[in-house]
Amino acid sequence: QQHGIQGTLRFTGEPAEKVRGSKPIHAAKGYYDGLAGMISFHPFYMLPLCNTARWDTHCGAAYSMIYRFICDEPQNWGRASDGAP
Repeated sequence: QQHGIQGTLRFTGEPAEKVRGSKPIHAAKGYYDGLAGMISFHPFYMLPLCNTARWDTHCGAAYSMIYRFICDEPQNWGRASDGAP
């Protein structure tokens, strides 16, 4: 606001992010629709890292992964018809 830059900040949690357990589900439900960019923040227990977003690639080769989901029936992605939770 101070510099007249338009945009919206949206904060989300990513449970099970190390095993890619949440991003596909959140994408299917439209949580990322309309985003121009994203900074993923992982809290840390030590100061000053507990309030800092930093470039970090310690999670391996997936750090630059781009997710794209295409489904013929996206309205049915969240339905558990195969016994999945």
